[in-house]
Amino acid sequence: MKTLQVCDLYCFRDGSSRLIHGFSLEAEAGDSILIQGSDLQRKAMFECLTGLRKLDKGQVLVCGQDLSKLCEKELSRFRCQHIGAAYSENGFVPEFSIMENLCLPLIALGKREAEAKDHIRWLTQKVLSVDMLYRKPRHLSPFQLSAAALLRAVSVEPELLILGDLFGGLDGRERERLWQLFFLLRPEHSALVLLSGSGIPDALHWTKKIAL
Repeated sequence: MKTLQVCDLYCFRDGSSRLIHGFSLEAEAGDSILIQGSDLQRKAMFECLTGLRKLDKGQVLVCGQDLSKLCEKELSRFRCQHIGAAYSENGFVPEFSIMENLCLPLIALGKREAEAKDHIRWLTQKVLSVDMLYRKPRHLSPFQLSAAALLRAVSVEPELLILGDLFGGLDGRERERLWQLFFLLRPEHSALVLLSGSGIPDALHWTKKIAL
């Protein structure tokens, strides 16, 4: 079964202006696909691939499931099970600590809170200071927020990993560090779709490169 199938996708900014038109794509486990376009196009594609945006036309299937056929509750659970997603707008709950934010997808899948925290500590000790887990999002640097968003995306070992432009607000050294974390943490079986405009390392071997 294909990990991702995008069929004849159309997406409009308003009633007339097309952001994405006639886009089709297939991805299997282990594939790495780079999609480049304008900021608006990349954001729209991220929302389409994660089921956050209603399609004007077309179909997005993840692990054989048509995302448009799921109700909001089903879609939320499906994302937790199969899709790891991170974007520059990190979506953390501001009142929660980073630990609490990172545990949410795992608890939604039925893990006990203590078990979820142990898993996050194990992931974090490999890459970052455990101290950052107990701070709230507003107390983290842009690099730490991007690293935490990456940790959240890989924590459930998803079949499909979708990364938006986590690297845009970072300097060259921070981008390199974040990519090192990515190579260390990426689940081997996942298909990667990267939506990025800059800061892409030569070390990634692309299955496909696509311009929107």
